Amino acid sequence: MPLPIFHICLNYFTTHIGFFSIMPILTIYLINIKGFSVTDSALMVSIFTVAYKSARFFVGPLLDNINPKTSIVFGCMLSGICLSLIGLVNSFFMIVILLILSGFGFSARGLAGSTSVSFIGDQDGKGILYFGNINVFVNIASMIGPFIGTYLYTSGNSDFIFPIIGGFYIVSGIHIYLFLKSIDVSEKNNSKTTFFSGYKTALKNKPFMLFLIINLFGAFLYGQLFTTFPFYVSKKYGQEELLGLLYLINGLLVVVLQIPISNMLHKFFPKKEEYYLVSAYFIFGISFLFASIDIGLYFLYIAIAFFSIAEIFFTPTVSSIVSKHVTNNLRTTYFSLIGLSTAFGEGLGAFAGLKLLYLFDQVAKANYYWVVITLFAFFSSIIVLLYKIRESYTNSKEGISEDIS
Repeated sequence: MPLPIFHICLNYFTTHIGFFSIMPILTIYLINIKGFSVTDSALMVSIFTVAYKSARFFVGPLLDNINPKTSIVFGCMLSGICLSLIGLVNSFFMIVILLILSGFGFSARGLAGSTSVSFIGDQDGKGILYFGNINVFVNIASMIGPFIGTYLYTSGNSDFIFPIIGGFYIVSGIHIYLFLKSIDVSEKNNSKTTFFSGYKTALKNKPFMLFLIINLFGAFLYGQLFTTFPFYVSKKYGQEELLGLLYLINGLLVVVLQIPISNMLHKFFPKKEEYYLVSAYFIFGISFLFASIDIGLYFLYIAIAFFSIAEIFFTPTVSSIVSKHVTNNLRTTYFSLIGLSTAFGEGLGAFAGLKLLYLFDQVAKANYYWVVITLFAFFSSIIVLLYKIRESYTNSKEGISEDIS
């Protein structure tokens, strides 16, 4: 692993420990420690969620004009300072402002990190491996973070919860400032990117626009793990305590298998990213098919195992494909758009999935929901395959035109 990739992976790891420390306790912290009502707390959490998921839309094209190292450091410091201050203020308005600014810091750091990895991966052709490494570090953080967050919350030292969590971001920002060399991602076009010009150029890229829709399908499927799946386990089996073990299995499988599978794909099937995505959606379908079998809890374990494999194919592949579509100096803009596609797909998956699952549950056929989602996953797999065929045909046609000219 190149040294810059290692430092960026370490940044993802440290900051995501902070992020996953926040998420399990934010609502109860605002209610029980800060004394806000359930309604006010829910509103603050919703604003925070919208901020960190949508802020990339506003900062993406602007970050294309800034060295990624600077953006990573700025994002870490902004998030770290704002999160630390939450522990010191009690005003609803001030906490909302700090949460929004933290969300902007999350987006700046994440987009700059993806831009850096994308550029290095394009240089040596190992993007799928590097994004796979990031997925491993993030999954390890996802297993550690909730324990840290809940420990800080239950330890009785409520004044130190957010300063400690903010400290993860500040320390990571200092680490990047000291140890990561500046990454020059400038390419042929040296013109400055404005907010509108960046998106205007990216949206004219028709293959990329099609891929945004394809990614939305994948995000819809991936989002089931954290929305409809826990609701289904609760309604169907009444064993909410099983969720912790199932999520632990998911995280461990990704950590253990991500690098071997990524290495295998890079070695034996290089530059076949669209086919990785076909496989991912198909395996998602197999996972959901096992979830639909309601004759025993064992099938849920099998479903999670297949889901984890699909995630291993899906998550780094999306970032790698985005790198292929990048034009001029718009890497961050492109990753901003794919992030918005992912957020919309996961949100749509949560809303539509829960509504549909509720309807099936009303007629005591909750497992039929997974049959429907299985069919959608297989349909998505076919769509990706057709997308790849269309892309190959277009490229070959352009090649013939160049030969003639």
